Amino acid sequence: MSRTEDPNANWTTWEELLLPFAVNRHSTKSWDSIAIETQNRTSSSLLLTANNCKQKYHELQRRFKAVDDKTNGVDDESDNCDDKIQTRRAIFLEVGFKV
Repeated sequence: MSRTEDPNANWTTWEELLLPFAVNRHSTKSWDSIAIETQNRTSSSLLLTANNCKQKYHELQRRFKAVDDKTNGVDDESDNCDDKIQTRRAIFLEVGFKV
C-alpha cells in the first residue's frame, strides 16, 4: 500500500497519541524528526510530513484547549497540553476497545 500525502486526511487515534510524545522528545523546533518518528511507529497509509505534523499538533492544542475552557472556565497557560491530549486520546482508545 503506498502512502498518500493528504493534508485533509484523517489521523488515526494511534497517530494522534504518538504525535505529542514525539513533540515532547524532539521539541517544536524539529518537525522533520517528529514526522519521521511518528511515521515509523505507524502502519497508516497517510504520509506524515513535517508540515502535516505541525498542523495536526496545533489543531490538537486548539481542540483540547477549547474543551478545557468550556468545562473548567479557566484559561491556564501553565497546563501541559500534551498530557491532556494523551490522557483524553488514551481514554477514547480504551473505551473504543471495550465490547
